[in-house]
Amino acid sequence: DSDISGKKIEETELRKKYGVNIIAIQRGSKAIVSPKPDNLIFPKDELLVLGTDEQIDLVRNSIENPEGSRGRLATIEGYELKRLFIGEASSLLHRTIRNSGIRENYDAMVVGVERQGRRIMNPDSDMTIELSDTLWIVGQLHRLDALIAESNLIV
Repeated sequence: DSDISGKKIEETELRKKYGVNIIAIQRGSKAIVSPKPDNLIFPKDELLVLGTDEQIDLVRNSIENPEGSRGRLATIEGYELKRLFIGEASSLLHRTIRNSGIRENYDAMVVGVERQGRRIMNPDSDMTIELSDTLWIVGQLHRLDALIAESNLIV
């Protein structure tokens, strides 16, 4: 969650903000000594930083515990797999999975389709949703409830 993750060294402005220099980056078993300003910093990188004790304490706190990171941890609790039936009144009827808005509007994912006695696992996003299809959708319960209500799906 560090604010410098994914940035170039020069973009982090660690020297300007804290007066420290990155001397080396430890990335797994590889060490990048004397990194260039355009070197990227990745999650899990370990930085060897040169500065005073006070500067290092400030930069460490900023990097390891960025402002606002408490409470940002996402959990995957509350997700469910729902079996939803497509009736004549469904707004999803005759739309592709991609164009249905299920992923974009409800943060959910179609993981299976039952059609005419066949089961299709991990259906292609270009598949058109047809009358009497049964969709297997994974998402957060409250978002799935909204999808069901707004799309006239049958549980």
